[in-house]
Amino acid sequence: MAIASRPLIDHLGSVAAPFLAFLVIHVLAGLTAVITGAAAALTRKGSRRHIRAGRWFYGAITVVFATATTLAAMRWRQDYYLFIIGAVAFAAATIGFLHRRLRRPGDTGHIVGMGIGYTAMLTAFYVDNGPHLPLWDHLPTVTFWFLPSMIAAPIIARAVVRHREPKLSAAPPATNNPPAGVNG
Repeated sequence: MAIASRPLIDHLGSVAAPFLAFLVIHVLAGLTAVITGAAAALTRKGSRRHIRAGRWFYGAITVVFATATTLAAMRWRQDYYLFIIGAVAFAAATIGFLHRRLRRPGDTGHIVGMGIGYTAMLTAFYVDNGPHLPLWDHLPTVTFWFLPSMIAAPIIARAVVRHREPKLSAAPPATNNPPAGVNG
């Protein structure tokens, strides 16, 4: 009678109909987020394709977080850490989205927020599924936690540097005209 002493919500497992229904939505939203996030990152910044893909990514990661929250609540003891990673992903993506939406100056907040959101989402996927994937199942567990960030950090840093606003210099621009009063 061990089952009777456990709360019903903990008993809902990976084969319960509600869990499976949320899991299907979660997987579809996750695939959408992976594809549209990559599309946004690989298209020209500010273009219609970039904006459209970015909006789809943010919508998809919102659904991923909502369904991850529900799935984690159904199996809290086993999945609470996935909820935490999902919260980080959603919070970072929200910061990146709002940076652009509120027309904050510069691109750094947008790039870093969206990049961290994408990376955290992939980290959650690998932490949860990596031990079951071919070839990945031979890697140590710590790899699933840190490899996505180790790959993403230099890519995000490069994007920030490439899209940084040029700084205005205090010195006047150089000219070929001689100073006043100098005859040459």
